[in-house]
Amino acid sequence: MSTARKQPLEEQKFKIGLFSLNASGGIAMTRVPERWRAEWDDIADVARLADRAGLDFLLPLQRWRGYGGETDPRGWCMETMTLAAALSGITEKISLFATVQVSIVHPSWAARAIATLDQASHGRAGLNVVCGWNAKDFAMFGRNDVGADRRYDQGEEWIQIFSRLIRGEAPFDFEGEFFQVRGAHCSPICVRQEGPALMSAAFTPAGRSFAAKHCDLLFTTISSIENGKRHVEQLKAESSRVDRAIEVCTPVHVVCRETTSEAEEYYARFATTFADIDAVNSYIDENSNAGKPALAAAMKLQRKRIAGGFGSLGVIGSPQAVADQLIELQAAGFSGVSISFVDFKSELPLFLSDVLPKLERAGLR
Repeated sequence: MSTARKQPLEEQKFKIGLFSLNASGGIAMTRVPERWRAEWDDIADVARLADRAGLDFLLPLQRWRGYGGETDPRGWCMETMTLAAALSGITEKISLFATVQVSIVHPSWAARAIATLDQASHGRAGLNVVCGWNAKDFAMFGRNDVGADRRYDQGEEWIQIFSRLIRGEAPFDFEGEFFQVRGAHCSPICVRQEGPALMSAAFTPAGRSFAAKHCDLLFTTISSIENGKRHVEQLKAESSRVDRAIEVCTPVHVVCRETTSEAEEYYARFATTFADIDAVNSYIDENSNAGKPALAAAMKLQRKRIAGGFGSLGVIGSPQAVADQLIELQAAGFSGVSISFVDFKSELPLFLSDVLPKLERAGLR
């Protein structure tokens, strides 16, 4: 069996990865002409740059339908397991996540696929487990919603089967409400006996309990750094009750320019003046229809943040201001961030050259 390299996820005090390279728009809902197109050659160039710079992970999202509007954000979305496999051949150190939706992807297939990816990448595979519901996505696969109050019950069965397979257990049967398998077995298994790093981006209390019990990383959206600090304390306390130590991260959309005024001006341009309003409304409606009315109501008050980064925290300013905000997030207890830009290819170099060294001098890297 191949010898695993030590993952960047295990090395860094404060982890930094790129989010949504694989989807059109990234996490912005904007009509500006420079918006991210997610074409393969650009994805490959950015992945190589991130790998050489020592960033920690690439985290994709998985959508099968976009959000409409003028630009149809995420309408173009490269499948994540296939993409991670392709990236494993052109990168050397960076961790590569795939994303699975438990109502669509069977755990027996997912275990074999992620083990294959882990072998090919010498232990760099990770898996984002999604139990949520997007009606248009799931209709493509003929799947029915089990209900907002049952989605994590389904996820529990999925993760039990997947975990047993990925550990290389002898062939076993499983009889559940949502999944039934006979003689389930996986070979090869992952390079590491414990399997890949697992993450969740659950939002509801049930989802966060699921993450605390089963996952290594939880990505949670926050409204402010102070609000995020309370989330971290609650999540770590819940994790400790099941004898685990989950790491809490948050997605952020970054606008970094030479001066803070330039950054704020550009933020207003792409997230307000050129916001794709119809796509924003579609996103809010989808969350309301998916059994999240409280979240949808809150979103209506944060349209700029949704257009800017699907409701994630905006980190806006000069290189020093961006670094200072990331340092604040680390001080609030976050273990890392997934970052996105309007245009990864043109904006990431400034972050790497002017922000990353400041984080290193502050002891975060």
